[in-house]
Amino acid sequence: MIKPIHPIAGGLAILTIATFWLSTVLSELVGSQSTIVAVKMAIPRSFLLLIPAIAMAGGTGLALAQGRRGGLVGSKAGACRRLLPAARREPSNPPATRLPLAQTPPRSTTPAAPHT
Repeated sequence: MIKPIHPIAGGLAILTIATFWLSTVLSELVGSQSTIVAVKMAIPRSFLLLIPAIAMAGGTGLALAQGRRGGLVGSKAGACRRLLPAARREPSNPPATRLPLAQTPPRSTTPAAPHT
Protein backbone atom coordinates (compact mmCIF):
# COMPACT_ATOMS: atom_id res chain seq x y z
CA MET A 1 0.00 0.00 0.00
CA ILE A 2 2.90 2.38 0.73
CA LYS A 3 4.63 1.88 -2.61
CA PRO A 4 2.06 3.73 -4.80
CA ILE A 5 1.62 6.54 -2.24
CA HIS A 6 5.28 7.61 -2.38
CA PRO A 7 5.44 8.70 -6.05
CA ILE A 8 1.98 10.27 -5.89
CA ALA A 9 2.88 12.34 -2.82
CA GLY A 10 6.25 13.30 -4.28
CA GLY A 11 4.72 14.24 -7.61
CA LEU A 12 2.05 16.30 -5.88
CA ALA A 13 4.71 18.17 -3.89
CA ILE A 14 6.78 18.89 -7.01
CA LEU A 15 3.69 19.94 -8.97
CA THR A 16 2.61 22.28 -6.15
CA ILE A 17 6.03 23.95 -6.01
CA ALA A 18 6.13 24.26 -9.81
CA THR A 19 2.68 25.85 -9.72
CA PHE A 20 3.87 28.35 -7.09
CA TRP A 21 6.82 29.30 -9.23
CA LEU A 22 5.00 29.46 -12.56
CA SER A 23 2.05 31.44 -11.21
CA THR A 24 4.41 33.91 -9.53
CA VAL A 25 6.46 34.44 -12.69
CA LEU A 26 3.41 34.82 -14.93
CA SER A 27 1.63 37.20 -12.58
CA GLU A 28 4.74 39.36 -12.23
CA LEU A 29 5.30 39.46 -16.00
CA VAL A 30 1.79 40.01 -17.36
CA GLY A 31 -0.56 40.42 -14.41
CA SER A 32 -2.07 43.47 -12.85
CA GLN A 33 -1.34 44.55 -9.29
CA SER A 34 -4.48 42.77 -8.06
CA THR A 35 -3.45 39.56 -9.84
CA ILE A 36 -0.02 39.65 -8.21
CA VAL A 37 -1.59 40.16 -4.78
CA ALA A 38 -4.06 37.32 -5.38
CA VAL A 39 -1.26 34.93 -6.35
CA LYS A 40 0.87 35.95 -3.36
CA MET A 41 -2.12 35.42 -1.05
CA ALA A 42 -2.96 32.01 -2.55
CA ILE A 43 0.53 30.55 -2.11
CA PRO A 44 0.48 30.40 1.73
CA ARG A 45 -3.00 28.86 1.63
CA SER A 46 -1.63 26.16 -0.65
CA PHE A 47 0.84 25.15 2.06
CA LEU A 48 -2.07 23.11 3.43
CA LEU A 49 -1.53 20.87 0.39
CA LEU A 50 2.26 21.11 0.11
CA ILE A 51 3.30 20.31 3.68
CA PRO A 52 1.30 17.06 4.00
CA ALA A 53 2.48 15.97 0.53
CA ILE A 54 6.14 16.48 1.50
CA ALA A 55 5.58 14.72 4.84
CA MET A 56 3.88 11.77 3.12
CA ALA A 57 6.66 11.51 0.53
CA GLY A 58 9.31 11.60 3.26
CA GLY A 59 7.51 9.14 5.53
CA THR A 60 6.76 6.64 2.81
CA GLY A 61 10.31 7.00 1.46
CA LEU A 62 11.69 6.23 4.90
CA ALA A 63 9.40 3.20 5.19
CA LEU A 64 10.37 1.97 1.72
CA ALA A 65 14.09 2.37 2.48
CA GLN A 66 13.81 -0.17 5.34
CA GLY A 67 17.15 0.72 6.88
CA ARG A 68 19.16 0.83 3.64
CA ARG A 69 21.99 3.33 3.59
CA GLY A 70 23.57 3.14 0.13
CA GLY A 71 22.66 4.27 -3.37
CA LEU A 72 19.94 6.85 -3.89
CA VAL A 73 18.67 6.47 -0.32
CA GLY A 74 22.11 7.30 1.06
CA SER A 75 22.55 10.33 -1.19
CA LYS A 76 19.16 11.73 -0.15
CA ALA A 77 19.96 11.22 3.54
CA GLY A 78 23.31 12.97 3.07
CA ALA A 79 21.68 15.89 1.30
CA CYS A 80 19.16 16.28 4.14
CA ARG A 81 21.95 16.29 6.71
CA ARG A 82 23.68 19.11 4.80
CA LEU A 83 20.53 21.18 4.11
CA LEU A 84 18.83 21.09 7.51
CA PRO A 85 21.44 23.22 9.30
CA ALA A 86 21.20 25.80 6.52
CA ALA A 87 17.44 26.03 7.01
CA ARG A 88 17.91 26.89 10.67
CA ARG A 89 20.37 29.77 10.11
CA GLU A 90 19.36 33.38 10.44
CA PRO A 91 19.09 35.31 7.16
CA SER A 92 22.21 37.23 6.18
CA ASN A 93 20.27 40.45 5.73
CA PRO A 94 17.69 41.59 8.26
CA PRO A 95 14.06 41.86 7.10
CA ALA A 96 14.13 45.68 7.23
CA THR A 97 16.64 45.78 4.36
CA ARG A 98 14.76 43.40 2.06
CA LEU A 99 12.76 44.88 -0.79
CA PRO A 100 9.22 43.62 -1.45
CA LEU A 101 8.65 42.01 -4.83
CA ALA A 102 5.72 44.14 -5.89
CA GLN A 103 6.27 47.58 -4.44
CA THR A 104 4.34 50.53 -5.84
CA PRO A 105 5.36 54.13 -5.28
CA PRO A 106 3.15 56.14 -2.93
CA ARG A 107 0.51 58.29 -4.59
CA SER A 108 0.59 62.02 -4.15
CA THR A 109 -2.45 63.45 -2.38
CA THR A 110 -1.85 67.03 -3.46
CA PRO A 111 -3.39 68.17 -6.75
CA ALA A 112 -1.04 68.99 -9.58
CA ALA A 113 -0.49 72.66 -10.38
CA PRO A 114 -2.16 73.87 -13.60
CA HIS A 115 0.10 74.47 -16.57
CA THR A 116 0.47 78.10 -17.64
